[in-house]
Amino acid sequence: LLAATSVCEAQSAATLNLLEKGKALQPDQHDGELLYLQYCATCHRRSGWGNGPREVPALAGQQDLYLLEQLIKFSNLDRDKPEMHQVVSQPELHDIQSLRNVSSYIASQPRDPSPDRGDGTETAKGARLYAQSCAVCHGSEGEGDRDDVIPAIGGQQYHYLLVRLRVFARDHGSPERSSLQPAVVNVLGNLSSNDIKAVADYTSRLTALKAR
Repeated sequence: LLAATSVCEAQSAATLNLLEKGKALQPDQHDGELLYLQYCATCHRRSGWGNGPREVPALAGQQDLYLLEQLIKFSNLDRDKPEMHQVVSQPELHDIQSLRNVSSYIASQPRDPSPDRGDGTETAKGARLYAQSCAVCHGSEGEGDRDDVIPAIGGQQYHYLLVRLRVFARDHGSPERSSLQPAVVNVLGNLSSNDIKAVADYTSRLTALKAR
């Protein structure tokens, strides 16, 4: 894994081209707020903190370019989530400027002081596995990297992390799994179910997405 590129997830040409266009745009956060409240807040909540038990991720405080990339992926059907496909198919969200506005707005919002966490019984194991398998891309506190479009995962909702790690580790037919770098797939594929729970719990306790 240490020999792998710092970008853990590959991007399709279509997504990469739109992302480059989006980066060059000046975001309008007021417009982004209106769009977010209309199309996103029902699931992700007005605060952008998501919902742990419902496996809805926190968006507030996330890397804005990562959020933009994911919206583009949903729009291009590079990422499979019918609920999100329905959202990004709305006429108001059909252009890259609108996606830039939404991602910039919610990334700038205050972070969740108390995200969903696991039972805390395997945090020592989770810390060891995180240091070995995750920190090289996501950082010691799960802060991610804006320039490399790597998401902040520290302080993310535990149940959402758990589901995502299981998809990456076990769902061999998932297009999202196939988009990961081979070294990352190999690492995640070697994690047991208990290992995945431990990593998700530990990661949910890191500080990157938590309100200070």
